[in-house]
Amino acid sequence: MNFITRIQSVPFNQKFAIILLVVMSTQLVVIEGLTVSPLKVTVMVVSCFIFLFRVPYFSKAVWGSVVYWGVCFLTALLNGEVRFSTLGYLGLFLIAYIVFYNLIYIGTFTLVQFKSLLKSLLIAYCIVLLCQQLCILVGIRNVPILNLVGFDYYAWDKLPTLSCEPSHTARIISASMLGYIQCLEIETQARISFRKLFDKENRIVTFSYLWLVLTMGSGTGWIGFVILCLYFIRLKSFLYIIPLFAGLFLILQYSGNKQFLRASSVFKATISGDVTSIYEADGSGAIRVVPLVNTLTDIDLTDADSWIGKGTYLEKSTDVSESKWTDLTRKIAIVEQYGLLGLLSSIFFFYLCVVRRFFSLETVYFVVLLLCSLGNEYFTWSMLFVFTAMRYFKDQEVKLEKTVKVTPKKRRKMTPK
Repeated sequence: MNFITRIQSVPFNQKFAIILLVVMSTQLVVIEGLTVSPLKVTVMVVSCFIFLFRVPYFSKAVWGSVVYWGVCFLTALLNGEVRFSTLGYLGLFLIAYIVFYNLIYIGTFTLVQFKSLLKSLLIAYCIVLLCQQLCILVGIRNVPILNLVGFDYYAWDKLPTLSCEPSHTARIISASMLGYIQCLEIETQARISFRKLFDKENRIVTFSYLWLVLTMGSGTGWIGFVILCLYFIRLKSFLYIIPLFAGLFLILQYSGNKQFLRASSVFKATISGDVTSIYEADGSGAIRVVPLVNTLTDIDLTDADSWIGKGTYLEKSTDVSESKWTDLTRKIAIVEQYGLLGLLSSIFFFYLCVVRRFFSLETVYFVVLLLCSLGNEYFTWSMLFVFTAMRYFKDQEVKLEKTVKVTPKKRRKMTPK
């Protein structure tokens, strides 16, 4: 009864913002399927009405979305074939983003509330993973309520938890953990240390994240983890952080963790720039890495297709999955479809609305995990939601510092113990 009362006491704006974040951060296959999710479409359609009647503000998100969608539409039109299902779905994601952005910027969440939301999301992912692992170990492979639907790839160390597949989970938890750490940093007015992550308040979240990375079976999760570790490298701690990372790397190298070894092999091959070597190191990882390498090293600026892409065409191959695995000439998704104009508009959108600083971990995630592509994948928008909220809270911190005219160091001294 107390739980129901607490739910009823949550303001409508906050409820809807939570729904948006949770829906974009999960995919229950038995309800939503593996492609277009009816649940997500419903929530995004409702977002249109929320925008019109509750948050009808022409914010940066509106203008950024209009520019981005407009460029995608025009480049598709120039290719002579426009799939309105693709562009319409993208438009719905943008509407949902606009609503979330507007809700965040009218102060829907306090910092503590948003930190608690990220904490709950990470713990929920870990609990579901533990339940899935228990089911697999006892031989049960089909438990729809736990997002297990009998796929062949299931193993105790390769499971989807609350998303479609481990690589989706990897992106979502990477952004959520970074957001959680940034919430702690704003809250304490100090850079967060490893010790802080393992204190009484934060250890459950930290162990949940680490267990997910270690056992969910995604090389992408290890890439996200390495990027997240960059947060802790600074001059003051350089002398002991680097040996610590080196020791951790050696332990994992000899531990036999398949996903870590795959990620390590892809990284080594990527440095060489040889796409064939990347594919030989890990075919699955090549799907994500090869397009980025090709975009950076093998694009013809004199070719019209490089600027406007190939449009929102339907894949003509009879075996789509096979073509994705073997085509080593592909560029990143947004360049393939909407060309460099689409890429530039996505970068414009990202820095207009989502992240303020170019030199940031969010930028690394945007380039490495999202390949600068803002498409029709739910995990992309989950990450953007988290980054947007953190930009808002950072902006509020800067405004407060300017108002009281004190430095973060002085503010820490003024804060009661």
